[in-house]
Amino acid sequence: MKPKILVVEDDHDYAGFLKGVIEKAGGEVLHEDEAKAAIRFIKLGGNYDLLLSDWSFHYQEGGMRGIEACGVEIIAASKQKNPDCKAYLLSALGGCIEDRGEADRIFDKANYRYVSEKLERKVLELVRGF
Repeated sequence: MKPKILVVEDDHDYAGFLKGVIEKAGGEVLHEDEAKAAIRFIKLGGNYDLLLSDWSFHYQEGGMRGIEACGVEIIAASKQKNPDCKAYLLSALGGCIEDRGEADRIFDKANYRYVSEKLERKVLELVRGF
């Protein structure tokens, strides 16, 4: 059976990149592009094996831009519903953040190709681990 990967990402190009990597690894993608929709899906018992969530979700209203929600809220909802499910935050630079040290290394190397290739390897490893 294919592992189901919940991708919560509001950038459709980036979500498409992740979808391609996950499918290449043999996984099935469930995609939500809004934080509130993802939290609702999780709380209603959505079935998935791994969660990959964007770090932040933005909105634009009038001339103002702000943050609607944070990926940490999505992970918290997931951990409450399914404590054993692995969850990862994704940075805007294409990194997969597992800990603060890792985040520092990703942000220090603001090189998209390096980070994208690293993310692809990490996602392949995670999905193939099922």
